[in-house]
Amino acid sequence: MNSVTFHGRKKDAWSEMKNFDVMVVPSIREPLGNVIIEAALQKVPIIASKVDGIVEIIEDQISGITLNPTLDIEDRFISNSVPLPEYVVDVKNEKLLKPMQLDSQELSEAILYLYDNKSIANTYSEKLYDSVIKKFHIHKYQNALFHEYEKVLRSLL
Repeated sequence: MNSVTFHGRKKDAWSEMKNFDVMVVPSIREPLGNVIIEAALQKVPIIASKVDGIVEIIEDQISGITLNPTLDIEDRFISNSVPLPEYVVDVKNEKLLKPMQLDSQELSEAILYLYDNKSIANTYSEKLYDSVIKKFHIHKYQNALFHEYEKVLRSLL
């Protein structure tokens, strides 16, 4: 690996995602993770924190890599930032716990693993793409919404 690029905030991130070797989403809290869905649609392999709704999108070692945040959040990362949530969901037992951050060594090992194992990275990205299409496609949402409205209308008649 020759370099790592931190892209920061972009106006048109969608068009740049297709060029990523891997996307890292080291979230402290992530109720759903739209950026993961967007990257999945570009077939980008993803490494993300195992928090909140991310596990509804990525199956660890099947459609990506999810890492458990295990370290206290360092103050230098939160100064001048969005306030930390008081709690996040522990996906193992669905209880609330204090927010944590990823271990940088574990994260770097996961990045190198996907970089060095392109076939595994490709398998993960293909499986994640298929899963996202199946679970989050707009037609699925429209159909589910239509059926909910239909139920409400039936109950009113």
